[in-house]
Amino acid sequence: MKIKISVPATSANIGPGYDIWGMSIDLRNEFIVHPDTRSKEHHLGITPSPLLTKTSTSNYQSEIGNPDNNLFIKSYEKLFSESGLDIIYIDAEVFLNIPLSRGLGSSSTAIVGGLIAANEVIRKTHGHFYSIHELFQFAVNIEGHPDNVAPALYGGWILNIKDEKTGLYTPVNMEVKAPVRLAGIIPHISLSTEEARKVVPQTAPLNITTFQSTRTALMTHLLSKETWNDHDKFLFGLSIEDRVHQPMRSVLIPGMMKSFTLWQSQGALGSYLSGAGTTLLSFWNKDQNFKNIDFRAALLNNGIESTVFFPEFDNLGTTIENF
Repeated sequence: MKIKISVPATSANIGPGYDIWGMSIDLRNEFIVHPDTRSKEHHLGITPSPLLTKTSTSNYQSEIGNPDNNLFIKSYEKLFSESGLDIIYIDAEVFLNIPLSRGLGSSSTAIVGGLIAANEVIRKTHGHFYSIHELFQFAVNIEGHPDNVAPALYGGWILNIKDEKTGLYTPVNMEVKAPVRLAGIIPHISLSTEEARKVVPQTAPLNITTFQSTRTALMTHLLSKETWNDHDKFLFGLSIEDRVHQPMRSVLIPGMMKSFTLWQSQGALGSYLSGAGTTLLSFWNKDQNFKNIDFRAALLNNGIESTVFFPEFDNLGTTIENF
């Protein structure tokens, strides 16, 4: 028995939506799992994609190749612990396509992939399983916040609503209908979520709260519209503005704000820092021709190389194949 789990990359925050929503995109990590009831340890193989190798700034093999420190394995074991079951060890081959520590949800793919793998093994060996919503809550508990794990699991653009009485999150699908597409760069510098969070204030004054709320509402409205006129495009440029985290984090990515200004002069509708960074993304007209667009110049002027990419919106979420 083998199980193939495919989990998409995610882009969180998206302008004014700090810590409330994220989108899945068509870059995926894949996990092929073979449970072995006779084994007393996990075996883990890592196969990187050219994109991962090109953008990496660390020895990812030593960083994540040890089963004892691997988030996929830890999440897999977490579900067995929650179930009160003895661990069934696995041989796992991980195909990594998503750059690490770049604000594209690589850790969320490991968490979701590990939980799904354990759920399938438990289902096949013990005859019971958790629902997708229960797995979502487990994933949030491991990750600490829902904005990446939700779109990684469900696919699409997901808003997360917390019930303050129970502490549980409800994912809400916010379908993108607007005539837009994404493009941007993956800088060849990494930034940990912990490091990025340190520069963000824990509280915001009322005027900042009002600023964020109006733009969040406006972006929701605009991305739900199937057609845009010129005024909608102008409004979108306002809607993607943020004062909660991007101004503070921009100092960690030299050339970030200049990149946004340059892209806007070349036709971008609005730009944002993906997750905690360092990936920079922008919305463009759906029929935009990128042939003569210079994405990399502003960061290059600061000595930072980057890779241009054109992610598509993903609505599949995590997929499972048994073979």
